[in-house]
Amino acid sequence: MGDGNALTRMARAALMPVLKLVDKLVILAHFLAGNSSTS
Repeated sequence: MGDGNALTRMARAALMPVLKLVDKLVILAHFLAGNSSTS
């Protein structure tokens, strides 16, 4: 059980930066889409 918990925590720690990066990319994509449609 202890190993599984540590593995889950490691996986979450590894996924955090990825999720933040995806979040930024989505915001950037919306920003670029809004800019191109207005101009």
